[in-house]
Amino acid sequence: MAEGARRINSGNLPDLGNHWNDLPFWALNLRHPITIEAEGPPVSPETAPEWMILTWRFPARKDDKGVELPPVKHTWRQGGKKPPLVEQGKVPGWDSGVLFIGEDGMILSDYGKHILLPEERAKSIKRPQPWIPKSIGHHAEWVRACKTASRPRAASAIPALSPSRTCWASSPTAPAKNLSGTRRA
Repeated sequence: MAEGARRINSGNLPDLGNHWNDLPFWALNLRHPITIEAEGPPVSPETAPEWMILTWRFPARKDDKGVELPPVKHTWRQGGKKPPLVEQGKVPGWDSGVLFIGEDGMILSDYGKHILLPEERAKSIKRPQPWIPKSIGHHAEWVRACKTASRPRAASAIPALSPSRTCWASSPTAPAKNLSGTRRA
């Protein structure tokens, strides 16, 4: 592999991670994490890690209407490191998706479907009306954005996953870092 290739290819996080992590960023109004922790195998100078687990911690914040929202712990897993709830059979083992875990239940979602868990409790919940417009398609949005200079809906809503922070965070041996500037061991 060419010198510096690892800086360019950090695995799934800077590729699909920007799309999958958009779901919790949009839904939970996340912006800037206060810490990022990484775990994985020893760093290879030639390839992206075989697996990794990254944990971002976000402070309390307000939603678009000014309502206080609690702190959030957000975890990214790749390379076969499934969440314990999937391993225990408490959540369906989809090939990919986002699992939101709340005080009263969970939502398992991807860009085409979602389920409320536990399913027996979900039967009594009234679903809200959809409010996010249907996409015209990932590529069509990209082409429209190029032609009109408009921001595509598929654009990442994740300021914390800018290319420099994504590549730093994807190093499994990177120590946890308080992003206000103080390192934490």
